[in-house]
Amino acid sequence: MEKILSILDDNYGSPLCGSFLSDPHFQPAPVSSLYYDILPIGFDVGIILGENQKTSANHFKSACFWVNDRPNHVYLLAKFCRENKMRMLNGDLILQNSALINDKVMQTKFFQDASLPFIPISNTYQDNDMVAKRRNGSCGKQVELVPRGSQLPDDLYQKTTQKGWHIQKFIPYMHDYRVIVVGGKSIGVIERLPPDDDFRANISLGAKALAVNNRESSDVIDLAEDTAQKLGCDYVGVDILSYSSGLYVVEVNFFANFRGFESIHGIGHVTKHIKQYLWR
Repeated sequence: MEKILSILDDNYGSPLCGSFLSDPHFQPAPVSSLYYDILPIGFDVGIILGENQKTSANHFKSACFWVNDRPNHVYLLAKFCRENKMRMLNGDLILQNSALINDKVMQTKFFQDASLPFIPISNTYQDNDMVAKRRNGSCGKQVELVPRGSQLPDDLYQKTTQKGWHIQKFIPYMHDYRVIVVGGKSIGVIERLPPDDDFRANISLGAKALAVNNRESSDVIDLAEDTAQKLGCDYVGVDILSYSSGLYVVEVNFFANFRGFESIHGIGHVTKHIKQYLWR
């Protein structure tokens, strides 16, 4: 059986991994098992299984990568796949515009350049409530609500100038939308409702996933598909806020966790569409 190499977080118990572990068409491997050999006469990338047994990535039909903090690893795998005429999910984007992969500041500048509706960001304090985020964070981690004020607190100033944080205008909201787009087409939408004691709508932090009817989601889907098309990506989770009769792209995630999404659309829904897209 031909399989899709799937590089996952070292924690196989994470919710994201469920669909990959249960689908025999995917070969899951922890990112710590990924090796690369860059030699004068060759270039190889693959995984180490068992007793230090190397298996080159070219033993697989295609590949996908689901770890958001290993930029060198994902780039080398994408480069290897291209040189060996293998398909890799988001491989072209990784090679052509890697700055977008896990940098919220560069994503926001892209939204502006592409005429997409977005929420303004800065690395200086402004006179309204703000959200401070690490520019390469994920899953709602390292996100803080900064109350209204005119000066940047000293600790936050250090974060924005030295540690890669940025500040985004806080928009009061009851929920947001997560749309997953594969091959330019939405495969579904969920509404995410934050916990009562938190402003973050991340499923990993206790937010609830809710179904969305087709009529309500039509404009949301259009914006998500337009965003994916302009990005030129194969797979993306697009986070969208509805505020004052308008829709805004908050951020995009090319390694989007889909636990909450599949709790609404069914286990295996995302991996089924990934297979169909990679094997078309």
